[in-house]
Amino acid sequence: MSPSSICLAATLLAFSSPLLAGFQRCDGCAAGAMEQVALRAGVGRHIVADLYHGQAAAFDVSYEREIASWIAMPVPLSAQTNQAVAALTAFHRETGGAMGKTIELHAHELGLNGLGGAGAYDVLGDRNLRVRIEDRLGSGIPLRNVPGAVGALFETATLTFMASQGIASGPFVEVVVTFQNGTRMTFRVTVGEASADYLEGSARNANGEGLLEEASPEYAGTYHFPAGNSLDDFMRRAAQFGIPVVDGGTTGGVPMVTCSFNGAQLHCTIRRNTT
Repeated sequence: MSPSSICLAATLLAFSSPLLAGFQRCDGCAAGAMEQVALRAGVGRHIVADLYHGQAAAFDVSYEREIASWIAMPVPLSAQTNQAVAALTAFHRETGGAMGKTIELHAHELGLNGLGGAGAYDVLGDRNLRVRIEDRLGSGIPLRNVPGAVGALFETATLTFMASQGIASGPFVEVVVTFQNGTRMTFRVTVGEASADYLEGSARNANGEGLLEEASPEYAGTYHFPAGNSLDDFMRRAAQFGIPVVDGGTTGGVPMVTCSFNGAQLHCTIRRNTT
């Protein structure tokens, strides 16, 4: 076969093969609109979903040279696809169409070996531990027991479907993980990517105050350490960044640390509230 014939054959194959092209949204579609959405998406197999009404259809789109026109041939939906669309529809309704939700989990619910009594400061200072938590959440395993639409969204069949369709901008869940000492961190789980990422700046102590995450000006302020929140954790974190911490000289009372930025770096002073 000549090079020109090979090129022609490849071109014809590209126009005629039902390549898996992806997932298209058409919420609130009128009758017949799904086919038009598939046609606009171009060659390949498209699943078009109306999450408002909980409906979906699949089409193989190709260009027919004989009639010089694009056509969309309906194809049956698999049971896995129907299950996934049902889960996505339930999540759409539960979130009012936002396709995002915040839930809370306790650290022990992650089912992560070796986590022990680690708190937010430990996770901030240990990249490997943080990655293990992100990987665990990204797998969806700890989220399958969450009641309602979130649990259904993280069933294996739905995750497989989302991954196969390459839905990178799909639904997400922000998981607030509370540790044994009351500190907490928030991770964003993106379903289509099967991944999770820590949301920088979200770490909090048991009172809801922010934790020291960086040696930058925005972390200037006062840090409190009531029962259950360790000053030692703060000191270790400050040492990691080379932030000088001096003792203000007062004794007794509840410790607190005041940090200020001098234009070059943070400087912190330990004080104690004796009132």
